[in-house]
Amino acid sequence: MKNSLNYHFFKCGLKPFGDKSIFIKIADFVFKIEGLNEYLKENIIDNFSLFLCEEKDSYCKIIVGETIHLKGLEDRGFDNFSLYEDEECEVYLSNYFAVCREETKTSLFLDISNEKNVPFAFENCFRFLISKLSLNANGVLLHASAKVIDGETRIFLGNHFAGKTTAVDLIEEGFTIGDDVILICKKENEDFLAHPLPAGSKFKQSRDEIDFFKIKMFYSLKKGEQNRLRKLNKPTAFAKLTASCPFNLDMDKVLPICREIVEHFPFYELEFKKEKNFLFEAMRNLDE
Repeated sequence: MKNSLNYHFFKCGLKPFGDKSIFIKIADFVFKIEGLNEYLKENIIDNFSLFLCEEKDSYCKIIVGETIHLKGLEDRGFDNFSLYEDEECEVYLSNYFAVCREETKTSLFLDISNEKNVPFAFENCFRFLISKLSLNANGVLLHASAKVIDGETRIFLGNHFAGKTTAVDLIEEGFTIGDDVILICKKENEDFLAHPLPAGSKFKQSRDEIDFFKIKMFYSLKKGEQNRLRKLNKPTAFAKLTASCPFNLDMDKVLPICREIVEHFPFYELEFKKEKNFLFEAMRNLDE
């Protein structure tokens, strides 16, 4: 049986941290974060400075606060990293935050018992919200890494420990726009494009790297003793891509988008070993 949670269970216990607010823009999505105190505002500015924007008329509102009602949720059948939906509300619980939405109002509850958790809480909250918003913009949030080389994005797919971060670290050419997640969306009258999300302290981002970038191809990573590429057929590519969409639970919307991406771009299995020239050597050893 699907669990449900009344929105007011959260709402009655919400206590904003302060009266300050800030605007964040990620791709075409704008967020107004309210309820901040001075420390939280400065923390966001320090960690997400490249994504700050001026006040906008249209935005998704995030109300930040603390609530005593998050304690004991496990006793009600709720566990971490679970999404519960019903007709009235949506609730997402994670190690660092909880999100509750009713109509156009979103509340974010932060666990700041450890101040080091604050950037992770916001970073993960943005992932959750964008994964849902992107579906309405013909996009998906991928568990992937990505490197822009000569203006085109090469996207690396794989499960945990497949080498997504290792791959982009080893490639000296170009710049990294994601080592764990990457947004793929289709802008009006354009093909699918890649866009980075805030990386917190994981790797350094610069302002000219926060943009939409053309996509060159997709690689499904496989650690091995040689560097080799093998062209994937479309059914296999489709399976690899959909498996890389763990943030998007509405598969009725995810699957058509993934199918269109597979039709537009080449997919390869990339077997590689840990050496800096692995990608270009693998390209020379292409097995169609």
